[in-house]
Amino acid sequence: MTEDVAADNEMWKLYGQTKDAKLRNKIVMRYAGLVRGIVLKMRGIYNDSDTDDIISHGMITLVECVDRFDFVRGIKFETFASIRIRGNVIDYLRQQDWVPRNLRREAKKVEKAFTDLECDDDERLEEKVASYLGTTVGNVRKLMSEISKFNIISYEELVYDALSGTQVEIQDTTNMGVPDSELLKKEFLEYLVESLEKLQEREKLILSLYYSETLKLKEIAEIIGVTESRVCQIHGKALKKLKEFLEIYLK
Repeated sequence: MTEDVAADNEMWKLYGQTKDAKLRNKIVMRYAGLVRGIVLKMRGIYNDSDTDDIISHGMITLVECVDRFDFVRGIKFETFASIRIRGNVIDYLRQQDWVPRNLRREAKKVEKAFTDLECDDDERLEEKVASYLGTTVGNVRKLMSEISKFNIISYEELVYDALSGTQVEIQDTTNMGVPDSELLKKEFLEYLVESLEKLQEREKLILSLYYSETLKLKEIAEIIGVTESRVCQIHGKALKKLKEFLEIYLK
C-alpha cells in the first residue's frame, strides 16, 4: 500500500468515525474538480447556460457520496462518486423534459429520412432531407441536434445503469469471494472496447473525437468536412449500435 493510499484510508476512516463537517468540506473541495470534469464532458446534451445549475446538482451528489462512501469495500472514491454524479446529470436532464414528445416524433421522421436518402453527397443531403419532408434546412438541423441529445442521453443512461450495477452487485455479495468492483468495471469496459471495434471507421472516428477529444459535433463536422446534421446522424447510428451491443451484455 502506497503512502498516498494509506493517507486516504486514514482520512476516510477518520471521517467515518467523526462525520466532522470541516473534514467533509475538505474532502468535497478536494474532489470538486471531478464534478466539473464530468459535467463538461457531457456538455453536448445540455445548453451551455445550464452548466452552473448542473454542476450545483453534481456537487450535492458529491456531498452525498462523501457521506455514503465506505473505503473498506475497496472501491476507489473516484469510481464510486463519478458513477453517481453522471447518474445525477442524467436524472436532472430527464426531469427538465429537454426533448418534448412532439419534437421527438418530428425528429424521428428526420432521422428516418436521413437513412432513406443516405448517399455519398454529404453536402446536399440536408437539402434532400428538407425537400423530402417539406421543411427547411434550418429545421432539419435543429431536429438532428435534438436527436443527437436524445441518443447521447439514452446511451449514457445505459452505461450508467451498467456501471452502477457492478457497484450494487459488490454491495450485495460482500465476503462471498466475488471479484471487486474494479474487475467488474474492467470487464464491462473491455466489452465496450470490443463493441467499438465492430463500428465503421467513420463512426469510430466521430465517437473518438466526441468522447476522447471532447469536441462538439459542430467542431467534428468542420474537421471531417461534412455538415453538422450528417455528423449527428452518424453519431446517433453509432450510439444505437453500441446500445444494442450493451443490452446484449446486460441480459
